[in-house]
Amino acid sequence: MAKPRIVLSESSRELVEMIKAGQLVELENWIKEGKSLRLSEADAGISALSVSVKAGFNRLVEVVLQNEKWDAAELSKALNCALSNKRTDLGELLLGAGAPVDQVRFDEACQTMDVKLVECLLEAGADPGKNNGFAQALNEHKAKPLLGIYRGLRAKFPALDRQAALALSETVRAWNLRWTSLLAWAGADPLFPVPYGMDEKWPDDIDYTTSAGSKHDRRSGSFQSHWSGCSSRHRLLRGCQGWHLESGYEPTFK
Repeated sequence: MAKPRIVLSESSRELVEMIKAGQLVELENWIKEGKSLRLSEADAGISALSVSVKAGFNRLVEVVLQNEKWDAAELSKALNCALSNKRTDLGELLLGAGAPVDQVRFDEACQTMDVKLVECLLEAGADPGKNNGFAQALNEHKAKPLLGIYRGLRAKFPALDRQAALALSETVRAWNLRWTSLLAWAGADPLFPVPYGMDEKWPDDIDYTTSAGSKHDRRSGSFQSHWSGCSSRHRLLRGCQGWHLESGYEPTFK
């Protein structure tokens, strides 16, 4: 069912049209005159902040942020909008203004391929494992910048290792030799216990600090189940490990 059309009041419509047109001087005059940036229809999900982020004018978003107190829900919605539009500059502005990251879709954040933004999100507490977002991004985009993000941030944010191991498991199952080799080169652990698929939950009884041990032997995740009775897949990954990790091979990304 289509959403009902929201009819804006005259003052709200004037403010929205001003923001959409990027009329910064007019907006600053509006504020100087003591007029509010709050829309009368804010409780219907519309705010001057969300409109400004969709419009995409950096300085205008900054003015809107600085001249009104926005609650966590409004900031979160604006942040997700900026990320889905791949506007890393606006994302950084919103994070600087205190936008919460608990509702951030990490896979969408990774679409920006921006190391600085992803690091800012992780620093703010974003969970790369929520809905296996980072693993999803790795295998959906198969992009060099994402490997760079993983290699550059994995020591600081160990949760990325779990996601890389899951991505590696899935790409082995898909018989993608190139991406398997690149993930292994980047440091993804082929022995790390993982779920049986992207949509599965991580088992709580596995010691994630080690790739060995009795718990790992009982529940090693997708890898051993995929390789059961199929030595060619096992050789594929072991070959990647031996060649890329021991010889110091540096891949060429094309």
